[in-house]
Amino acid sequence: GNYAVNFAIPRAGEIWRCGVITQKEKIPFSKLLETLLIDRIFDILPVFVFSILAVWLNFSVFHQHWHDFQLPGWLRSPHFYAGILGFVALSIAFFVFLKDNFISKALKNFYVTLKKDIPLLKNMNQKPLFLIYTFSIWIAYFFHFYIALFAFDFTAHLGFQAALLVFVLGSVSMLIPSNGGLGPWQAADIFGLSVLFTVPGKPAEAFAIGVFAFQSLWMVLCGFGGMVVLSIRKEVVK
Repeated sequence: GNYAVNFAIPRAGEIWRCGVITQKEKIPFSKLLETLLIDRIFDILPVFVFSILAVWLNFSVFHQHWHDFQLPGWLRSPHFYAGILGFVALSIAFFVFLKDNFISKALKNFYVTLKKDIPLLKNMNQKPLFLIYTFSIWIAYFFHFYIALFAFDFTAHLGFQAALLVFVLGSVSMLIPSNGGLGPWQAADIFGLSVLFTVPGKPAEAFAIGVFAFQSLWMVLCGFGGMVVLSIRKEVVK
């Protein structure tokens, strides 16, 4: 359900998930936001490990393309960095001059609660299992992507190392708010396949669009199915 809602409104699925669990399990919404944040923080760990491994295994690829690499135009534009500075300045001004605003108070209370509860992670009963599940999910994500390479003649030859690097590029692109990754994910995969591994442009686009379309359709169908089940059941079976 979380992923299905994200396809409609970027990041809205996270809030929907917290709301449903609050309703079904009677857990405070603020507590669930904390677990959501912790969930996302720990998602960074496997992506970081995969990124280090991908760079190490593909060092020759980076070395080969190093002299041809150029930053995108928007990253070289002073307007981009001026916009970041302006956003930071406006954010600081908002919290300084409108500190009694309900948004400021809510964010401050959330920060105080988070600061108090984060240290409680050390008391988690199943820390090893939590880490095993976290890495297992991402390993499954990767093998889904890796197996998809063999569905196309023009990517079947790339192998494990290339798959890992393109997978990492796609995973990092998901940091950009979008409808379930629509746009950034395909762009990252096309860049990796066509620029780093010389897959022709049109086939690279076909791979990115095809894989994204089928995985998205599967997630949306499962998500809506889950929503229907949750809506007709009185309570979640524990």
